[in-house]
Amino acid sequence: MSPLWRDEVGIFIGPRRVVLNRMSRGLRSACVADHVAPVEGGCFNDWEPALAVLTAELSHQRWQDARSRVVIANHWVRYAIVPWRPELAEETERLAYGRVLLQQVYGDDLADWAVTLGHTAPGRAQLACAIPAVLQEQLGGILAAAKLQLLSLQPHLVVSFNRWRHRVAAPGGWLVVLDDGALAAARLAEDSWAEVHSVRIGGDWTAELGRLQTFGRLAGADQQSSRVLVEAPHWLRRIAGRHDGSLEWLEPEPGEAGTLEKLAQLAEMHA
Repeated sequence: MSPLWRDEVGIFIGPRRVVLNRMSRGLRSACVADHVAPVEGGCFNDWEPALAVLTAELSHQRWQDARSRVVIANHWVRYAIVPWRPELAEETERLAYGRVLLQQVYGDDLADWAVTLGHTAPGRAQLACAIPAVLQEQLGGILAAAKLQLLSLQPHLVVSFNRWRHRVAAPGGWLVVLDDGALAAARLAEDSWAEVHSVRIGGDWTAELGRLQTFGRLAGADQQSSRVLVEAPHWLRRIAGRHDGSLEWLEPEPGEAGTLEKLAQLAEMHA
C-alpha cells in the first residue's frame, strides 16, 4: 500500500483522558474507529498515568500500523511570543531567542524542554512552544511499539488555532481554548501573534467566564479587536450560554472530517 493511502490515527493526550481516532485514507476519507479512555488518578503535573493508558490502548490492533498525529494538552506545554527581529536571519538564531524568552517567563526549569517555533511569514511574530523532552521521547517509544509513524506532534492551542484561524485572523481578537483544568489564550492582531497566556483553572466557571470577558477588555477598545472566540466542551457552552452573550462559542462546521478535526470534536465532547 502506498504511504499516501495509509490510515491516520489521531491521538489526544491529556491528564484526564486519552482520545483516539482512526481515519481511513483513499478517495473518500472516513472515520473507522474512535475511543475516549479516561485516565484514572490523572494528575495535571504528571503525564505518566496518561502514557500508561495510551500504551494499553495501542496494544489493540485497530490502532496499529498507520500514520499518526498527536495533540498534547496545554497542561504540559509552555508558550511565548517571539517578536520579529530582522537581525536574526537564521532559524537556529530565532529558536535560541525563543528559548531565552521562554526561560524569562518560566525560569530555568525549561532547560531540558524541546522548543519549536510556529511557521509564519517573514516580518511576523512567531509562537514558541516548549514540551518536556522526556515526554516526547517516551511518546516516541510508545508509538514505535505500535508501528505508528509520527507525522506531527502539536500542542492543543496550535491545533485549535489552525482549525479556527479563518474565524480569528481578521480582524483579530482572542482565541481561548478551555480544557479540564487549563486555559490557553492567544490574541492575534493584523494576522500575527500578539499575546499568549496559559494558566491553570479551577472548577468555578462563573469566575472563569469573568476571566474570558477580561480578555476582550485587554484586546482593545474597538468591538472587532475585542472579540473573544472560545473553544470549549459542549457542557460548558450550555452553562455559559445561560449567563453570557458576549462570547463567541466556536462550533464545528459542516464537512469537517480530517483526522485532527474529528479528534478535536471528540476531545471537546468528553472534556
